[in-house]
Order: sequence, then structure tokens, then C-alpha cells
Amino acid sequence: MVEDLCEILDIDDESRSEIYVNTFKIHGYNPGAKSSVVRVHGWNLVSLKDFDVISRWEPMAILLVTRLNGYDGSLDFISSRLKLPRFFIQSVLDILHKKGFVIEVGGILKASEKYFEFQSKSSKQSVRKYHRSVVNYARNLMDHAVDERSLERRHIVSGAFTCSKENALRLKIKINDFLKECIEEGATTSPDDVYQLAVQFFPVTTEPRQKDAPGSLAQR
Repeated sequence: MVEDLCEILDIDDESRSEIYVNTFKIHGYNPGAKSSVVRVHGWNLVSLKDFDVISRWEPMAILLVTRLNGYDGSLDFISSRLKLPRFFIQSVLDILHKKGFVIEVGGILKASEKYFEFQSKSSKQSVRKYHRSVVNYARNLMDHAVDERSLERRHIVSGAFTCSKENALRLKIKINDFLKECIEEGATTSPDDVYQLAVQFFPVTTEPRQKDAPGSLAQR
């Protein structure tokens, strides 16, 4: 909501950061504290020792922006590309640095190869949180960022089809393989933008009534 209001009122970046600071203070966040992650886009306050990098979309996006062409190591560069306040970006970079996901190269913090370990090393609960965060952010963009330029940069598609449980399992594997292919191909090219891919693959029908439980429906 804060970001939407700032866009409507055309508030400059410096004033926008002050608004974020004051908003977080209302929710009990102290910008000077290094032991907590700020509350933004529905975050819960999480202590540094318990923070899991994969649990939200922002840390991953910040991490990948450090690999973009033209990245100069400044908070302003990241802030301008993601529309996030500088003090928040610094807090996330501090955490990423301590966890080894960014390393210092020539005095500039850049993503290390460790970020490829996210999906294999993170718990299922954290991965689900990350997916939910990406989907929620994408849904917000669909509701508000509807200008022609934003539509040209995105690809939105959905579909419905019939298949068996066995086919559904094979399709899930194909989706995971495709996502891995996108990540690996993107890492070998010269990047200009960060994209996040969200795929929600789910059944809309219920299973047939069970003979041993008349009248009951089992949701897949």
C-alpha cells in the first residue's frame, strides 16, 4: 500500500525512504537494529539467526540484480530497479553477505555461485513461502501495473486440461526441469533484467466418492 500511494503521489526516492522508515516504526521495527529483517510487503519480523533467504521474493531479486549489466555496487542502482528503499536493501545485503550468498569482488558485493543451492538446500516450508511470496507479488502487479510497457515485459498465460494422476506427476517434473533450464541459461547470458517465474499447477476437480466413506469427498 505504501508503494502504491508513493506512486500515485509521485513522491521522490528520498522522501519515500523516510515514509518507509516511519511506517516500520509504527509496526515496531527499528531501522538501526541489525538483528531483524524489516517488515515490508507483508513480512513478519524475523530474527537474523532464524532468517531463511529463500522465504521471500525480495532477497532473491536483490541478489540477482547484482548480476545485471551496469550494476555499480550502489544501493541506488538496486533501489531504482526494484523500487525498494535503500535501508531495506542494505539490511538484506548484510544478511546475504553473512550467509555467503554475496561476495565482495573489487569492492562491490555480487552474487556468489552459492545462490544455485537455494532449491536443493532449503526446506520445503521455506520453498513454499518463497513461491507464495512470488505469486502474491505477481498478483499485485497484475492488479496495478497494467500500463502497456509492463504488459510487454511480462507473459501471462493460463490454461486448463484433463490428465491422469500419472501424467500430472510427469508434467510437474517437466515444469521443474524447465525452470532449472531457465535458471542455467540465464546465468550464462549477459542479463539486463531480473524475471521471476511463478507456475501454479493444481487440480480443480475432486476425487470420486470413496466406497468406504459414503458421501465424503477427498480433495486432491
